[in-house]
Amino acid sequence: MPQAQALDEVTLQLKWLHQFQFAGYYMAEELGYYREAGLKVQFVEGKPGSDIVANVLEGKAEFGVGTSDLLLQRKEGKPVVVLGVVFQHSPFVLMARNTGSIHDLHGKRLMIDPYANELLAYLQKEGITHDRRSWTDYHYDPQSLIGGRIDAMSGYITDEPYYLDKAGVSYQLYTPRSGGIDFYGDNLFTTEQQIKDYPQRVQAFQEASMRGWKYAMAHPEEAIDLILTKYSRRQTRPRLQFEARNMAPLIQAELVDIGYMNPGRWKHIADTYADLGLLPGNFPLQSFLYDPHPQLDLTWLYRSLAFLLLAVVSVSSYLVLRSNRRLKLANRKLVTSEEYGRKRLTQTRAISELSEAVSHAESLEQLYEVALDTLQYTVGCDRASILLFDPDGIIRFKATRGISEAYIQRFTGHSPWHPDEKNAHPILVPDSEQWENGKKLVPEFRKEGIRALGFVPLLHQGRLLGKFMVYFDKPHQFSEEEVQLIQTVAFHVGYAIGRKQAESALLASEQRWSFALEGGGDCVWDWNLENNQVALSKGGQSMFGYTDDEIGSDISEWSSRAHPDDVPHLLEALRKFFRERAERISSEFRVRCKDGSWKWILSRGMVVHRNEEGRVTRMIGTHTDLTERKRAEETIQRQANYDPLTLLPNRRLFRDRLELEIRKAHRAGLTMGLLFIDLDNFKEVNDTLGHDRGDELLVEAAQRINQCVRESDTVARIGGDEFTVILSEVEDTRSIERVAQNIIAELVKPFVLGADKAFISASIGITLYPDDAFEVEDLLKHADQAMYVAKNAGRNRYSYFTAAMQEHAEARMRLANDLRTALEEKQFRVYYQPIVELRSGEIHKAEALIRWQHPERGMVSPMQFIPLAEENGLIREIGDWVFKQAAQQAKHLRQNFNPDFQISVNKSPVQFRIGDAPSQPNWLDHLHQLGLEGQAIAIEITESLLLDAEPEVQEKLLDFRDEGVQVAIDDFGTGYSSLAYLKKFDIDYLKIDQSFVRNLESDPENMALCEAIIVMAHKLGLKVVAEGVETEAQHDLLRSAGCDYAQGYLFSKPVPSTEFEALLREQDEQPRLYGNSR
Repeated sequence: MPQAQALDEVTLQLKWLHQFQFAGYYMAEELGYYREAGLKVQFVEGKPGSDIVANVLEGKAEFGVGTSDLLLQRKEGKPVVVLGVVFQHSPFVLMARNTGSIHDLHGKRLMIDPYANELLAYLQKEGITHDRRSWTDYHYDPQSLIGGRIDAMSGYITDEPYYLDKAGVSYQLYTPRSGGIDFYGDNLFTTEQQIKDYPQRVQAFQEASMRGWKYAMAHPEEAIDLILTKYSRRQTRPRLQFEARNMAPLIQAELVDIGYMNPGRWKHIADTYADLGLLPGNFPLQSFLYDPHPQLDLTWLYRSLAFLLLAVVSVSSYLVLRSNRRLKLANRKLVTSEEYGRKRLTQTRAISELSEAVSHAESLEQLYEVALDTLQYTVGCDRASILLFDPDGIIRFKATRGISEAYIQRFTGHSPWHPDEKNAHPILVPDSEQWENGKKLVPEFRKEGIRALGFVPLLHQGRLLGKFMVYFDKPHQFSEEEVQLIQTVAFHVGYAIGRKQAESALLASEQRWSFALEGGGDCVWDWNLENNQVALSKGGQSMFGYTDDEIGSDISEWSSRAHPDDVPHLLEALRKFFRERAERISSEFRVRCKDGSWKWILSRGMVVHRNEEGRVTRMIGTHTDLTERKRAEETIQRQANYDPLTLLPNRRLFRDRLELEIRKAHRAGLTMGLLFIDLDNFKEVNDTLGHDRGDELLVEAAQRINQCVRESDTVARIGGDEFTVILSEVEDTRSIERVAQNIIAELVKPFVLGADKAFISASIGITLYPDDAFEVEDLLKHADQAMYVAKNAGRNRYSYFTAAMQEHAEARMRLANDLRTALEEKQFRVYYQPIVELRSGEIHKAEALIRWQHPERGMVSPMQFIPLAEENGLIREIGDWVFKQAAQQAKHLRQNFNPDFQISVNKSPVQFRIGDAPSQPNWLDHLHQLGLEGQAIAIEITESLLLDAEPEVQEKLLDFRDEGVQVAIDDFGTGYSSLAYLKKFDIDYLKIDQSFVRNLESDPENMALCEAIIVMAHKLGLKVVAEGVETEAQHDLLRSAGCDYAQGYLFSKPVPSTEFEALLREQDEQPRLYGNSR
C-alpha cells in the first residue's frame, strides 16, 4: 500500500482568545480543508501583552492574525506581508456612556487600545485631543465602563457591547466609519521569508483558510458547536451567537469574497496613518500586499500594450464626455427648476379641470376635448386620440388631435386588446423604429411623422371600453411621473365614459327605466315631490344593505342617512336647483349603510314632470357608487403628495406647505425656520445590510424626527436620506437649536434592524425666513448650503446659514460643551454676599452665588451659563453642588461665628420638575448628615415657579417647611404672583428686586412701592430683604420704611468664603458697623 503523504505542520498565531472571531480557521481544520492542502495547523491563542508580529517574525508561528497596524510594522522594516482580509470593516468602536455626541468626550476619562489607530485618527479628525498620560491603562474589561470608572473605552463591536447589554447599561457607539475612516480588520499575514521559501504552502494555507471562513459564515451554529466542544469552554452560546451576528455585516460575505483586499483601501489606511504622523506620505505597498502570481507574462504584456493603450484612451474619452454631459445636465436642472414648478402647477390644474369635467360635462364630446387638452398639458405629447369599441367590438376614433384622416382610416379597428380583455395594461413605445412587435406598422408611423407612442386602456368597473393614444414626433422615454399622469387621465375618462354609457342606456326608454327600477343592479330612484316619497330600485336598496321591508320611502328618512358633514352642501345644491328652475342636478355625498359603513355616491337626477305653475312634482335619477373611485383618488392623491415608505409629505407637498408657511409668516410678521437634514453614513448601512434594512432605518428615522417637533410643524422626506422640517412661528433661535439638538440626539441612538444594529448621525442646515431669504428656492438653497457646512465640519451637528447666527450658535455650543466638564474639572466657585440686618447692622445671613472661573475665558457671567445649564439639564448637578458647598459653609459659620447663621441658596424651576424629584430628598438628607437644622438654609425661588406650580411643587415646598428650611421669593415685584400664593406655599421672605431699590432717592413711586411691599409682607408675617443697596441714602430710606434686611455693594460684593469670614471677623471687632450708629 502507498504510504500517506506526511502533512506539513504550521502554526497560526491568533490575536486573542478562542472565539468566533477565528471560526473560519477552526472550520478549515475541522472540515479537512487544510489537510487537503497538505497542512496540519496548530492554533495559538493571543493574550493581553502578546506580541503577535514578533511571534511570527521569530518563527514561533508561520502565520498570524493582525490589525491594520501591520503597516506600521512594515515601516519599521519588519518584513510582514498581508495574505488576505477577513473583516472588510474594522470592528473597532468607541463605547461611551452619557454622551449626546462624540464631541462630549472632550476631557473625559478614556481607555483606548493602543493598537486601535483608526479610533485615534477618528478622535483627531473630530477635533478631540487628549493627553494620553491621562488615559486609563487598557485592560479589555468593560466592567470599568459599566461601573462608571471611565467614560468611554475602545473595543470590538462584536465583543464588549454584549456585556454592556447584559448589564443593562445605556451607551452610545461611535465608529470611525462615521468620520470617513474605514480600516480593514483581522488581517491574515506571514513574512517575506515564508513566501520566498514556501510559496505553494503559503498559497495553499491562504486559500484553505478563506474556504473555512466562507463555510463558517454560512453555517454559524455549526461553527459555534465546534468552538464550544473543542476550543473554548469559557465561552457561552449566546455570547458566540452575538459575535457571529455582528461579524456578518463587517465581513460582508454576500458582497465580496472573504480574503479580498483592495490596494486603494490600503492606500486610504496608509494615508490616514500619515495624517497621524505615523507613516510618511505615499508609503509603498507593493511588497506589503500578497500576490500569489507575481510573475507576469511579458510577451503577452507587450503584445497587448497597444490594445490596452487604445482602451485607456477610449475609456478616458468616454469619461470626459460623460462628465461634460453631467455638468450640462446639472446646469439644465438648475436653469429649468422654475420651469418645472410651473409645469407641475399646469399639470395639477389640468387634472383638476378634468375631474371637474367628469362631474359636470353635458356630453361625451365635451369631455373628450377636456381629456385631450389634459393629455397635452400633462404629458406634453404632440398628438393624441381617443378610441372606443362600438357594439360590434370594432374600435373607432372618437376624438383626435393632430391626426390625419388617412391615419384614422388605416387604424380604425386596430387594437392590441380584444374587447373582452380583462388585464389590459399600457403599452409604451419609446421609439417605433425599434418596436419589434410593430415592424409592419413602422411605414404608417413614418408617413404620419410618429416616432414614439403609447396605448392606454380605458376601463370602467373592470370592462375595457377602448383606449387613448399619445404620440410624439421624436423618440421619447416615458418617465414614471408621465405614466402616473396618463393613468390618472385614463381613470377619469374611463369612469366618465362608462357612467355616460350607463346613463344613456338607462334612460333610453320608459320600459328600460321601469325594468331598472324593478330589477336592475344599479341604484335607481323615483322621487314624488307631492308626497315626498322616494322609491328605490332593488339594486339600490341592496347597494346600501337593505331589503324592501327595512328601508323607508319618506324623503326625510333618506336625508337622515347623509353624512352630517355633507348635509350643508347637499341642501345648498337642492336650493340652487329649485331656485334656478334647472332640469338636472348632481351631487356627491356619503350615505350611511345598514352596517354603519359609509358609501360615497354620485346622485344625478332629472325633472320628468312639473305642474301648471312650473313646480317640480316628479324626478328620477341614479345613485352611482363612487366609493372605489374615491379610494382610488385618495390613493392617487397620497401617492402624489406623500412618500410611500415613510408616509411623510414628499417634496411636492413640502414645497406647497413651505409656500403656505411663508405667506402666513409674511402676513403675521413672524419668523419661520427651515431645517435640511441629511443622514450621515446611511449609504453605507444601505449597501452593507441591504435595501430592506435601509428602508427600515428610514422609517424609524422619520418617526424619531417627527417626535422632536410640534404637530403644527412639517416633517418631509424630499428624497433618499434627506429630510426637511418646517418650524412655523418661531419665537427665537433657541427653540430652533433645541429641535436640532433633539433630532441629532435621537438619530445618533442605535437602530435595531432585525438581528443587526446600525449607527448613523445627522448633519442639519438651518435657515430662517425672512432673515435669510423670501423665496422657496432661496430658502432651500441656503438650508442645503448650511447642511453641507455642518457635514464638512465633522457631521453630527447643525449649522446656520447666516454667518452672524452661526457665530453665535457656535459660541453657545462651545460654552455648553465647556459647561459639561466645568464641574468635574472644579472650575466653579461659590461666592457669598452678606445679608445685613438693618436694625442691628449685623450680618446674620448670606446668599450663595455661583461663579465660573473658565481657564480660557476668565470669569463667565451666570447670566450666560445658567440658562444653558437649565436647557441641557446640568442645572441639577450644578445646583446640588452649590447646595452642598453652601451647607458645609453654613455649618462652619455656625460653629465658628454665629450659631444661627443662615445661607440662602437659589433653586431653579427646572430642579422642581417631576423628573428631578430625587434631588430634594438628597438635600434634606445632606442636612441631616451634616447635623444641620433646616433653618441653616433658605431656598430662593422665582415668582414664575409659583405661577406654573403643579401639586408636586407645593408638596416639595411644604417638605422644606416641615424640615425648617425657609423659602424666599427672589426678585419680588417683577412677576405676577398674588398674595394667595404667598400663603398657599408658606413663604418666609420677600426679596425686593434691585430695579426698585436703584431709584429710591429719585423716584417717589419706587419708594411707595417698596413701602407697600414691606407693609404687606409684615401683615402676612413675612420678612423683607432689599437687594442691590449701593448708597447710604438707599440704606437709610429702607431702614426708615421698616425693611428687615438688605444686601448689596454698599456692604460687600459677593466674595470667596475666606474673604467673607474676614468680614464676619471685622464685624465682631467693630459691632453695629451697618446699624443705627452711623
